[in-house]
Amino acid sequence: MGKEKRRRTHGSGSVYARGKTWWIKYYNATGERQFESAKSSVKADAEALLRIRLGEVAAGTHRLLQPAAATVDDCMGLVVADYRLHRKTSLSDVEQRIAKHLKPVFGWLKASEFTTKHAEIYIRDRRKASAADATINRELAIVRRGLKLAARQTPPWILHVPYVPQLREDNVRTGFLAPSQYDALKAELPSYLRPVLCFACNTGLRRGALLRLRLDQVDLEQSLIWVSMAQAKNRRGHAIPILAGEMRGYVEMALAGHKKFLFERDGQSIRSFKTAWNNATQRAGLPDLHFHDLRRTAIRDWIATGTQEETVMAISGHKTRSMLTRYNILEGRDIQMAAQRRQEHDAAVLADQLGTNLGTGPNLKPS
Repeated sequence: MGKEKRRRTHGSGSVYARGKTWWIKYYNATGERQFESAKSSVKADAEALLRIRLGEVAAGTHRLLQPAAATVDDCMGLVVADYRLHRKTSLSDVEQRIAKHLKPVFGWLKASEFTTKHAEIYIRDRRKASAADATINRELAIVRRGLKLAARQTPPWILHVPYVPQLREDNVRTGFLAPSQYDALKAELPSYLRPVLCFACNTGLRRGALLRLRLDQVDLEQSLIWVSMAQAKNRRGHAIPILAGEMRGYVEMALAGHKKFLFERDGQSIRSFKTAWNNATQRAGLPDLHFHDLRRTAIRDWIATGTQEETVMAISGHKTRSMLTRYNILEGRDIQMAAQRRQEHDAAVLADQLGTNLGTGPNLKPS
């Protein structure tokens, strides 16, 4: 009787030859078949490799071999596709960060080979290039999101998402625009940007939302402009008021000019004004003023009028109260109110003491 052929149990994988080279076949943790060359003409080498791979699968440390061509750049491409799918307004910013900083560094690297060390080296090099920690966080967030999306693919591109550090950010700005500074900046800005300045300081809308406002969103009778969900960063539509005076005047001028957008330059919507803004702030003596400081200014001024926080959030487009708190505006107002109450209390105590010393205190009758 011939020698009986030994069979492997189900799920234990197998070895086979392709020409003179031995290969292994097994199932990974997700049930997908994996094929890998042992790169050897010796069968025992293939069996040894198979035992290693099965051990990795059992221990949960196995990394997918398919699709083997998936790179970090492919993962970041998933982020871009996700932004397009959900029509996120920051898509162009993500694409620029990928093309300028991320792809040249490790876009070529296989996703399964990306480690925390790669992220740490990236942080070190970007800091040497004087990049702010907040900027580095925004960039690495793209990589982190890409790896998570890769792990969710069917079949998953990677089984393990490595830890990508997030740096502490001490970048809470406190800049505001005073009325005298507003006048100085307005005088230096080109005429087409003066309405933008006015609206930013009165509504607190973000730059992107402002530049996308159309005249068909204006309700002059109710003195409101309706911001659509697509224009708002948090995808919540809301209304902003048209204040009497300068702000209403700009709206009426735009309506009389039969424009499509509220803010235009030479008949076209305004896309960017970074250079004009920087030049104007320099001439106005405000080189450190950021456009986002106008948002903070508007919120501060609305709160100073006693407007409820919920209403201020509705005007500026804030989703949570924590974002108002982050501007240090609410805390400042609360401290001022506490100081006022303390002063009133101290004045009352002092008045009571003086009255007591003079014999006219609350428990004494005047003689």
